[in-house]
Amino acid sequence: MKAENAAAKGKEEKAPSPMGNVALVASAAVAVALAGLCFWLKARSEEMKKKLDTSITRYEQMKDLKRRVIDLAARAPKGDVKEEGDPTKIQEYLSAKAKQTGLPDPRIGRTTPPKSGSWTESATSLDLRAQGRDASIPRGPFVDFLAAVERERPYLKSKTLAMTYSGNDLSSASVTISHFKRE
Repeated sequence: MKAENAAAKGKEEKAPSPMGNVALVASAAVAVALAGLCFWLKARSEEMKKKLDTSITRYEQMKDLKRRVIDLAARAPKGDVKEEGDPTKIQEYLSAKAKQTGLPDPRIGRTTPPKSGSWTESATSLDLRAQGRDASIPRGPFVDFLAAVERERPYLKSKTLAMTYSGNDLSSASVTISHFKRE
């Protein structure tokens, strides 16, 4: 009987317990989940490293651009601030710029609207008329003129614009260009 009990005990010891299987499966699932998490974190860190490298490159490009802008600003001629608001200088500039872009001689008038708060506006009106009955003002040079004025003299802004078309071009155009100055 002792031999039978010993044999029965051996069989009982060799049979796996159901709790041992659950623990083994749970350990395997945790190991797979941790391995997946490690791979995901590695891929995410590589992606973030690429973004960081791109950002650093862009930052360096912006520093170079800023350095060039500062150099250009330092080399730019320093004009007298009073010249900017001088109506005769503005009128001379507008007339010369119109001729440079191929427009007919504009009729230039000056109006001074009332003061608004601490700002003073000096407005200059330009009237362009086509010379002759069938003549016209090409739109391209007119647009180039307005763009050049505002680009070259940032303190001058086109305020009002009226155009009369003749086919694809203009028969007349009127624009008010203002200079705003804080007192």
